[in-house]
Amino acid sequence: MIRFDKRAVIDLVILGGVIVGITLLLYTLDLFHLFTDKDRLLSLIEEHRTYAVFIFIGLQVIQVLVAILPGEVTGFVGGIFFGPLWGIIFSTIGLTLGSWIAFNLAHLLGRPLIDMIVRQETIKRFDYVMKH
Repeated sequence: MIRFDKRAVIDLVILGGVIVGITLLLYTLDLFHLFTDKDRLLSLIEEHRTYAVFIFIGLQVIQVLVAILPGEVTGFVGGIFFGPLWGIIFSTIGLTLGSWIAFNLAHLLGRPLIDMIVRQETIKRFDYVMKH
């Protein structure tokens, strides 16, 4: 029988709520299509030229946090819109911020969540690799 730690259950509920909330937000704001349609993403950035850098960096952050979103389109658009140098710089800033948020979420939710999701055999293999 699997025993659930109260904290782990709370963390799992929080994580599920965050995932559902982000997914609903992306559908409501029709952002999923932005990540799959280069022309649509270009026109959004073009329409909001004043905030284009912040929009682009924000989209890169979202792309890191929502694993099902493809990152190729945003990187391509960054190169077209900002040029190769600034596209790489802004893309790196967004990807770094997204990774930082993801690492902090992993640290916050901790090992109990992993124990609930991943099979024990897999965890033991990774623990062995990390120790050696």
